Amino acid sequence: MRYYQEQGDSEKARQVAEQGKDRCKDDLTDIYIFLLEDARKQGDESRYKKLYASARRHKLLWQEIAVHGKIEQFTAVRGYFKQLQQYREPIRKRGETMTNKERRDAQMAYISDGAIMEEQKICRRKLQKLNFMDRSDFDGIAEAVKDLLGASEGAFINPPFYCDYGSHIEMGKNVFINYNCTILDVAKVKIGDNCQFAPNVAIYTAGHPIHPVSRNSLYEYGKEVTIGNNVWLGGNVVICPGVHIGDNAVIGAGSVVTKDIPAWSLAAGNPCRVIRAITDADKRKLFRSEEIDDEAWEAIAGRADAGNDCPDTL
Repeated sequence: MRYYQEQGDSEKARQVAEQGKDRCKDDLTDIYIFLLEDARKQGDESRYKKLYASARRHKLLWQEIAVHGKIEQFTAVRGYFKQLQQYREPIRKRGETMTNKERRDAQMAYISDGAIMEEQKICRRKLQKLNFMDRSDFDGIAEAVKDLLGASEGAFINPPFYCDYGSHIEMGKNVFINYNCTILDVAKVKIGDNCQFAPNVAIYTAGHPIHPVSRNSLYEYGKEVTIGNNVWLGGNVVICPGVHIGDNAVIGAGSVVTKDIPAWSLAAGNPCRVIRAITDADKRKLFRSEEIDDEAWEAIAGRADAGNDCPDTL
């Protein structure tokens, strides 16, 4: 087929390709791509559709993309080849030159190879130290957290705590994370200032393809999670890959957050949904209809007057 292509004999190349797709076990993807392109150039939509359906039965074209880091759903036959051509060669070339660490950090499909496992070993040694410290040694815990996370100002974590790298987690000022938090930080996790996590919060940036063929290939991915300033996550909240939570949001206990939550929202449920906006009417609320007592409210208001409150909250 390639010989006749090089000779400029498209008709002969097409005949050889048609024979090869029924007989040849190797290079089937290249054969189908050639035939699809030929059908597109000829404007033969009927043949294009038949070839596309046959390629799908052979599980060729989508797998070619998936293995190189792009799983795309192409619903329209028209334009399919154009999109395939756009992704296929650049991804193949990048896949040959990029390391799995580079692919992981670019939020592409990657495999946890030896170099990645070495990074995780470093993290696990730091977690071993943190999770087996004297729980009353608050200063020691704070130092262990700083060593694990790097840049963080005033962050405190109640052990046990679990993550994959630690270095992929960015925390703002005065972050408090309660017991048994898990952050799978394959991709970056950005947490703003003055955030509070109740026990058993889980943040997952890691994911796997849903189809077993792709999933069993050992390729996986990470998608960044961002949490704004002054966010409170209730107990047993789960944050899924790619989610962004806006400033001053509150996520109710037991919620599974699969989509972005806007700023100043009270959200809860599985899947998590916005219940209502947080407004000035909530300033003095404590628990349900109960209000903050006068003495405590006077202290809170005094801090606000002195400019010591959390930004944009009072």
